[in-house]
Amino acid sequence: MQRRFQQFVLLGIGLTAIIEALAWFYIPADLLWAELLATDGYAAVIDGGLPLYVLLLTTRLLIMFGLLTFHPAARTLFLLFAIVSVGMSIFLGYRVFAPIEAPFVMLVTMIDGVILALAYYSPASNEFRNQET
Repeated sequence: MQRRFQQFVLLGIGLTAIIEALAWFYIPADLLWAELLATDGYAAVIDGGLPLYVLLLTTRLLIMFGLLTFHPAARTLFLLFAIVSVGMSIFLGYRVFAPIEAPFVMLVTMIDGVILALAYYSPASNEFRNQET
């Protein structure tokens, strides 16, 4: 089960890399729709821009590498990161996905759920406890 858990974590890392690559290659040239929605009350409350984006991405990748090595704090940090990400998404404003990017975003969301379930409710969870002792 530990190997299966690591495979899902690697899949999550790979899909995250694909999403980030697609985001940089398919940035829309015309942000008219985003500007219209922002003026209609959908603007970001938390406007961190690129530094916040890089911080969140780096944090996610570091936590996922911790999950790969069964670091004792990694699963708790992953759970907290998921909760904070969902909470922050309410305040980050409108986000446009390229059509090719959207399926990968949904897959990452599902993979994150599988990782959380395996990290807490499978025999792989014992690996995190074994590292603590």
